Amino acid sequence: MAETDRIFNNLLEFWQFLAKEEGGSVRKIQTAPGIFGGNSWLVFELDIPYRNGNIIFRWSEASPLKVRYLFPSTAKFEILIYPADFMDQVAIYFGSKDFKTGNGEFDKKMIVKGFPRSFVMKILDDQLINYLLKYKTQLSNFRILKKKEVYSLEMNIQLNENDTVKTREMIDVIKHVADNLFEIE
Repeated sequence: MAETDRIFNNLLEFWQFLAKEEGGSVRKIQTAPGIFGGNSWLVFELDIPYRNGNIIFRWSEASPLKVRYLFPSTAKFEILIYPADFMDQVAIYFGSKDFKTGNGEFDKKMIVKGFPRSFVMKILDDQLINYLLKYKTQLSNFRILKKKEVYSLEMNIQLNENDTVKTREMIDVIKHVADNLFEIE
């Protein structure tokens, strides 16, 4: 129990440091006990305001790190990027691919879906492509979709939540994509 408390306190301190640097906030949430009196879970949220939205890091004992950027928009677009599995690789081999970026390694290893085409290609610049390739084995998905009145850029990724370099890199990439989103509109 003492080791677990130390880990949670380290994460909380690190995220409080980031919140202070970025002008954001941190919440520590204790969930309700599970069904049949199971344990409750700790959840941490780091909220960083950026442009017209918020970058939200969410970590819990029960799931990998989730990063979201919530922002308002009147445009209509979607994007989904995920690592290609075996069946995707077979389809790619036979020429079935919605989007080709021109980056051979990325085009072989990642699946991209979305609309409109011009939006997808604008978002898929070198910085995002290189980031997604670097973490392709830890990445579950990267997507932008509309949820009610706001859009949500979401990334599910398995990274060490206490890693300063990787967390900063992720914040920079999300901000970069956000900047591209606002240029498109």
